[in-house]
Amino acid sequence: ALEREVKGAKVNAGGNGMIADNVMKAVSDHANLVRQACESGADAVVMGAGLPVDLPDITANYPGTALIPILSEARGVGVILKKWMKKGRLPDAIVIEHPKYAAGHLGSPKIEEIADPKYDFSSVLPKIWDLFKELGLKEKEIPIIVAGGITSHEHVKTALNDLGASAVQLGTAFAVTQEGDAHPNFKDVLLKANPKEDLATFISTSGFPARGV
Repeated sequence: ALEREVKGAKVNAGGNGMIADNVMKAVSDHANLVRQACESGADAVVMGAGLPVDLPDITANYPGTALIPILSEARGVGVILKKWMKKGRLPDAIVIEHPKYAAGHLGSPKIEEIADPKYDFSSVLPKIWDLFKELGLKEKEIPIIVAGGITSHEHVKTALNDLGASAVQLGTAFAVTQEGDAHPNFKDVLLKANPKEDLATFISTSGFPARGV
């Protein structure tokens, strides 16, 4: 099924952009899923729900596949960079996801900590720049992509111009578009959801906090 989806997406893309596969580290079969994505021709593997310290090892036979970890604070970035650098590999980009605003699995280990100011982009990104200097990396050597709560042009401008992010990640906003291939009923639920009444934050079967409608 994964091979079908990756190859189908690449056909639909017609050579434009990149096709990435998002694999949860917390899934016991994550290594096989990553290898299958690479074998199927995915341009990138994105991994969150845990620290993907083994991702360079899993993809060693696929040096052309971009590796993009999802993290939420500078401490996790430091762990990944130091371990990956010993393997001779750097992330091709890093997604910094704010657990207070993101959907799906969240970067905080505890629900009660998801709103902690330590996860604010204005706090995390300067610490990442300091970490880069400490490790001898240039400030923009690894693109930083911020995710979670990006819902307006102003949010995008702040992330790129004021905080120094290289890009932003949006999910929900595109999920409800006509171009999106989600079922109409799914889109309808998202569009009609009341942020104050219909969102639930819970511990998923993976053991990590998660958020959904």
